[in-house]
Amino acid sequence: MWYVALFRGLNVGGNHRIAMGDLQQCFWELGLKQVQTYIQSGNVLFASDAVKMDLEQTIGHAFQKRFGFESEVMLRSKRELGFLIEQLPFSPQQVLQAETADDKVEHLYVYFLDQGPTKEQLEAIMQGYEGPDRMQAGEQELYLLFQKSIRVSNLAARTARVFGNATVRNWKTVNKLYALLAEQDMDGS
Repeated sequence: MWYVALFRGLNVGGNHRIAMGDLQQCFWELGLKQVQTYIQSGNVLFASDAVKMDLEQTIGHAFQKRFGFESEVMLRSKRELGFLIEQLPFSPQQVLQAETADDKVEHLYVYFLDQGPTKEQLEAIMQGYEGPDRMQAGEQELYLLFQKSIRVSNLAARTARVFGNATVRNWKTVNKLYALLAEQDMDGS
């Protein structure tokens, strides 16, 4: 089965600098197959017949041992990533409206979670929020649409407080990762 491993906080703002070649080598040493990385933010595509939960733990331990610090890692199968894309809760008009406001930044993001968000967590984020940004929950992710940059969003800050272990990718990266997985010649994974 094909997976993408999504690491949290690598090569962001000068912190936790990791060469993608070194990260790729870590995966090869675990016996994972057809390993490749995508951009510098800790996205690793690979094939394995192992169980997803076991893989997350194994990869997390190997990463810490090799690099000397922890980084949350979340796996998504090709099927899970495809479903996430199909379920985009924002209309093309909503996305276009945000992109038209400022074409120099990304506006649509996915917060990958280790488990589904609870009603209480979502209420904690949205309580008293009246800004222009939007959030919708998925199965194990949150979709956020920002009118301006994620860096100045009050909703992004609120989300980070509640889901501090989430790892975030912009929509273009999510789609590119899925396209890379879809290129692989595996049946039904």
